[in-house]
Amino acid sequence: MFPYFIFFLTLLTVQTSRDRMATKAGHDYLTLLVGRILETESARANALREFRRLDDLLTTIQTKFNKLANRAAPVYSIPNEILSEIFEQLAFHDRDGHLLSRSIFVCDTSLAEMLQ
Repeated sequence: MFPYFIFFLTLLTVQTSRDRMATKAGHDYLTLLVGRILETESARANALREFRRLDDLLTTIQTKFNKLANRAAPVYSIPNEILSEIFEQLAFHDRDGHLLSRSIFVCDTSLAEMLQ
């Protein structure tokens, strides 16, 4: 009976040693994974900051483009009073007094011809 007891203790010692090694390896791997998670979260935060910066830059550039494009449009040079008159002529009311508008068709008619 005594040799079996020694065998059991030896087996228990080997098993415990393996568990410790597995636990140490598992702990090392968990530490590695935590480091990778932190690195990935940091990279993601940096990417999101860069995305927001680029989005703001794009908005600024588009705003500048739109302002310049609007100023280059021929309608921009027409005085507000004339534009107002044009839109008033296009607007009409129904029988109940609700404001409606006619469709505007662009043609090759000059502004002077339209105002006559």
